[in-house]
Amino acid sequence: MTEEEAVEAIGDAVEDLTTGRVGVLTDAGPYTSPTTRRTTFLVFIRPERGGVEWTVEPEQVRRHTPGHAPHGRVPTARGTSRALAATPTRPIPYH
Repeated sequence: MTEEEAVEAIGDAVEDLTTGRVGVLTDAGPYTSPTTRRTTFLVFIRPERGGVEWTVEPEQVRRHTPGHAPHGRVPTARGTSRALAATPTRPIPYH
């Protein structure tokens, strides 16, 4: 995603390609690190259901499309990934 596309995508669901995490792009613009004093263009993303915001370079972000599973996971008919569908549905008893 370019810097211009990042600014246009504010408020949209995006995927961080470095981690596979999906969140809402909340801001995009130049950011100066207080420790290095270096300025870079970053996008700010927060988890869809709240949580700690993180930053990433715009080239490492793309708009999230429904039905696309992060990290190459394949959605199943139930709407969960195969990795999640393989988990047991009953609790494992402790002895």
